[in-house]
Amino acid sequence: MGYNLNMKELDWKKIGANLFFWQGILAITSIVTVLGVFLVVGNKLPPQIPLFYSLPWGEEQLSRPVGLIYPILVVLFSVGLSFISKISKIDRILAAVVSGVGLAGEIILISGIVRIILIII
Repeated sequence: MGYNLNMKELDWKKIGANLFFWQGILAITSIVTVLGVFLVVGNKLPPQIPLFYSLPWGEEQLSRPVGLIYPILVVLFSVGLSFISKISKIDRILAAVVSGVGLAGEIILISGIVRIILIII
């Protein structure tokens, strides 16, 4: 009566390919969005923005608007890592996990950028 999910029955190659596809779409969208924000409202941005929320309150949290480029570098690193895991000979499950974690990290990162931009505009 219960449902027994066997890990070998899942098509991990297809799951990994889907995650890699959506990670690429999200990466392209996020890069275009951040660059678009710079082009549209770049001159309206204040000289300092709150970027480093994990640091103590005050001056240590502030960065120049150029600091919004750092998340783009993280997105590119994440996509590169997923690409390497996809083309290498590692286990399909591990490649799917790497792509999934990269996708989740990109979603969290982009939502943080959007929150920062909404705060300062």
